[in-house]
Amino acid sequence: MNSPLYPHLIMIDLSGIISFILAVYVFLMRKKFNGATFFIILSSCIAVYSVGHVFELLSNQMPEMLFWIKVQYAALPFIPPLILIQVIRHFGLFQSISRNSYQLLFVVPLLTTLACWTNNYHHLLHRTVAMDKTYILSLFLFTPGPWYAMHAAYSVTCMIVALCLLVWRGLTIRKTYRKQIFLFVIAIVLPMAVYTMYLTGQLRYPIEPIPITLGVSTLLVFWGMFSSRLFELVPLAKERVFQSMPDGVVVIDANNRIVDFNTSACDILTHLEEGAIGHDFRSYWCSYKLMDSEPVHQNFEWHEQIVSKYFQVLIVPLFQNKHYVGKTITMRDITTQKLMEEELKRLAYTDVLTNISNRAYLLKKSETQLNLIKENGGNFSCILFDIDHFKDINDTYGHEKGDEALIHIVETIRSELTPDMIFGRYGGEEFVVSLPGTDLEEASKYAELLRKAIESSPLEMDDLIIRLTASFGVAALDGQTSTMKELLRKADQALYAVKAGGRNAVFLAVDNTIWHYDPAEEMNKNIEKTPVPERF
Repeated sequence: MNSPLYPHLIMIDLSGIISFILAVYVFLMRKKFNGATFFIILSSCIAVYSVGHVFELLSNQMPEMLFWIKVQYAALPFIPPLILIQVIRHFGLFQSISRNSYQLLFVVPLLTTLACWTNNYHHLLHRTVAMDKTYILSLFLFTPGPWYAMHAAYSVTCMIVALCLLVWRGLTIRKTYRKQIFLFVIAIVLPMAVYTMYLTGQLRYPIEPIPITLGVSTLLVFWGMFSSRLFELVPLAKERVFQSMPDGVVVIDANNRIVDFNTSACDILTHLEEGAIGHDFRSYWCSYKLMDSEPVHQNFEWHEQIVSKYFQVLIVPLFQNKHYVGKTITMRDITTQKLMEEELKRLAYTDVLTNISNRAYLLKKSETQLNLIKENGGNFSCILFDIDHFKDINDTYGHEKGDEALIHIVETIRSELTPDMIFGRYGGEEFVVSLPGTDLEEASKYAELLRKAIESSPLEMDDLIIRLTASFGVAALDGQTSTMKELLRKADQALYAVKAGGRNAVFLAVDNTIWHYDPAEEMNKNIEKTPVPERF
């Protein structure tokens, strides 16, 4: 037997065989494929439809042909919605839709299948049926019933929606991956266009062309799978996740050339753009000097000074078959966290009211400077001063005015400081100024300068003027002192003598004696030492 339709019969056979092979292959490798379940069902339906159509053409009797028609309609109506679902699942669209929701798409196909199997009772799918053996092979002739129009409209609608989703997705992904979108588009447009032409009578062909076009579509998918790794998890299904990550991610190869990057990376490295792929990454991130280092994990902080931001950078080497092939560089914006850490650190070292060093940080910084001077040689002095009659200010004007008095004193003193001096609140109304590199005589003069600055700067609030003074005790590093604690003890003894002698003056602790500093006299008056309460 010879027929001009045999080549087409072979193409339909090939369509079924390829679809079956793809279904088996994806089933065996399903853990590596995105949307494997729906693709297996789709390929299986195409295979069943193609095989059923082949046996339909080889049928000798009408009952045999109707049986294979029913086999085809067990699969054919489900192919368009399965294509739609495959597009949605593979390209990560509408991720909030659950698998159970997809069942609604199979209501019309299921009714179509039932209509075919029971067509002898109602003729809703095929009004009339007949067999034509003009071309030796048996051709199924029928007059479409009302439900056939429903089946055709639903199939075309599913394909059009899938096509629209592909076009929309193609506009939102990187150009590098649009080839895969294009393959999907061709695989959908081809059977849809041929099917539409067949239904409208524009394509005059004795055999229904759908199995052949589905075979071509299957070949396109097959090509896409092996040439572009179309169905692997990484390239496309993960592209949406990759682009929506808040962390900037750059992928480079073993030669530091950029392979890929996401939108967040562009926000961090503002020079990155689409054309950067294939270029040396070091030209886009000049701050990074370790790109030629060994392929090991690296985790460090990077401060971008231009935009004043902090980033946590994680560099992970990539290996394939134990060979180094590149790196992923992840940059996480930790500016908020860093600023919070700095603020907590500032609060730990700063007096909340006056915004100068608190007692702990004052002693720590002063002790550090004192130890350096002891090692390298030099002078070191400290001034301990106390606001006179501060309790009377609180009792007379209230604690709020007392706080403002403390702030006013700090601002007055701070205006007289140099960068190398250490200023902090020692406690209550007591303050300390540590003077690295300053001997006792210079420290005494500086204390007198501060005393006069406070005395000449009354606190003015509304219509209220509060006169302020302070008492100063000064001590310097000598053979009897070796720690900041000992130095402060001597300064406190001098301060105690000031309070006993009338306040608003500068007294010095010299060896075991207390001296009153008076810049108007050539010699300072030696004050007879009196017992001082131990406060340290």
